Amino acid sequence: MKWLAAALGVLLGSLGCGTAGGPPTARADPVPAAIAADDALRAAFSSASPQFLEGHFIDRALTVLRLQVAQLAVRGIRREEVLDSRRVVHVGGSAERPQVVLRISARQRWLASGAPPPPAATLRQWSAVLRWTGDRWLVCEAGDLPPPQWWAA
Repeated sequence: MKWLAAALGVLLGSLGCGTAGGPPTARADPVPAAIAADDALRAAFSSASPQFLEGHFIDRALTVLRLQVAQLAVRGIRREEVLDSRRVVHVGGSAERPQVVLRISARQRWLASGAPPPPAATLRQWSAVLRWTGDRWLVCEAGDLPPPQWWAA
C-alpha cells in the first residue's frame, strides 16, 4: 500500500499538480526569494548582462527582463541603482503563487559613454509573483507598481 501512495505522489508531481517539494505549508518562505530576485535584477541592469537573472526568474518575467537588459546593452546603457533601504510591504496571493511587494528606496542613474550624471533618489514598489519550481521559489511575474496601486508602507 505504501508503494501505491509513493507512486501516486510521483505521478502527480510529474504532472505538475503541485505535490513536488511537499505541500505549500512545508515550502520555504517566498520573501527571501523575492529579495534575492530584486538583487539579481539590480545586478543585471547595472552590468547590462542577463546572466544574473538565471536562477531567480522564469516564464514571462525572465523573457521580459532579458529583452529589457538586451535593449540597454545594444544602446550601451546601464542602470546603476544603489539600494538605500528595502522592506516588505505586502505578502499575499495564494499558497501556489504568492505575491511579495517590496518598497525600495535607492539612488539611481543611467550610465552611457561620457561623464556619469549624478544619481537621483527613487522610491518604488516592486511586485513579484512567485511559483514553486523543483525545490525553490522563482519569480514568474514582476514589475514596479504604479503609485495608485501602492501598498501602505
